[in-house]
Amino acid sequence: MRRYFIGIEPPEPTKGRVREVMVLTGDHAPLPHITLHGPNGLEPNLDWLAPVSEVVAQSPTFMVSFGAPQFFDVHVLYLAVHSKEIRPLHDALVRAVARSDEESGRAHEGGAFIPHLTLARFNDTDSEQRQRARSLAEGLMPLDPFEVHEIVIFEKDGASPYVAWRRLALRSC
Repeated sequence: MRRYFIGIEPPEPTKGRVREVMVLTGDHAPLPHITLHGPNGLEPNLDWLAPVSEVVAQSPTFMVSFGAPQFFDVHVLYLAVHSKEIRPLHDALVRAVARSDEESGRAHEGGAFIPHLTLARFNDTDSEQRQRARSLAEGLMPLDPFEVHEIVIFEKDGASPYVAWRRLALRSC
């Protein structure tokens, strides 16, 4: 079954540097990205694609910067993402997907959106492994801010890893 999510890819060389850290922390298929909308409601029938494309085409380009590495609980190491425009874009995408999916009653994303770029996930509480990963992440800093010109729809089919499937340009200012 095909699955999708919507995100932002950092530019090179940031993407390459982040990918290296992800590999060193155990990710075998690293895909550096900032998630704007997770898979909920992004059904294989693609009913959501036109409303999402409309939102993106109407949204202006914007700047993103990265903050220090942090943890969600002890299981996810991430880089904080700062941008005053990212939450309104996330909220507009959630509304667009919900509109395309109104009659189905499927659950939709919302609520506790925290813009971030995931670096590593941990299944156990091995503090040495977490500290090593955090040190690698701190070695990334500082990362250059960048202007977001497009969002990416990522797709996976079955057990295969996610790949960039479609790129949608933001409105140029």
